[in-house]
Amino acid sequence: MVAHFIVFVVSALVAFAHSKAIVTNKCPGDVFIWSVPAMPHGEISNLLVKSGSRYEEPWRVASSANAGVALKISPDNDGINKNKPELNFQYTVDNDGEQVWINLATVRGHAFGDNFAFHTCHGSYKSPNGLPTRTCSVTDDIELVLCESETPAHEECIGSTMEQHHELLARQYLFPPVPIPQPHGSSVHKPRECINALCRAQNFNRKVCDKLEAFLEAANPTVDYTTDGACE
Repeated sequence: MVAHFIVFVVSALVAFAHSKAIVTNKCPGDVFIWSVPAMPHGEISNLLVKSGSRYEEPWRVASSANAGVALKISPDNDGINKNKPELNFQYTVDNDGEQVWINLATVRGHAFGDNFAFHTCHGSYKSPNGLPTRTCSVTDDIELVLCESETPAHEECIGSTMEQHHELLARQYLFPPVPIPQPHGSSVHKPRECINALCRAQNFNRKVCDKLEAFLEAANPTVDYTTDGACE
């Protein structure tokens, strides 16, 4: 069944090339949204977004007292005022007007568990613990899809893979590649820790591991990151 989206477009203090924050509700039930701080020309408070609908808000600059904006989302009517769990899509437009800082945070528990996808300029994320702050362009649309059970294959795990790569380097789980002597004087580079062993040690799922290997190869195509039999 093709969903017919009802689009809520909010007037903003500043709109950047019509780029926006988007919350799409694919859940079987309704959700409720607050945009904080309130806008001078209209308050978005406990706004009903029905199943199959979405809310759109052009990037806006908040008041000087509140530099950032939070889209607070709850599956419960008046949920944030009843201390129910909420999911916060937060953003701040940079002073230069060219970048927007985004993050996803959970409050008082997990309102939607991990049943959502956050589509950003860095790829797609699915984590019940939210997403640390990232920077995108104000010309980018950033979409939070609630109750999205699947992410398109070409996007799946890209964002988390990049994050894990940097985290592994920082924790020295993934060491710089070193040359391994080969017959006939050739030399093939491999990481000291092969991908499969690394994934098992960190409890990463197979899709993330595959994406990690692809990301490493793309970052340095002269390095052979292929796993060997000892790691199977």
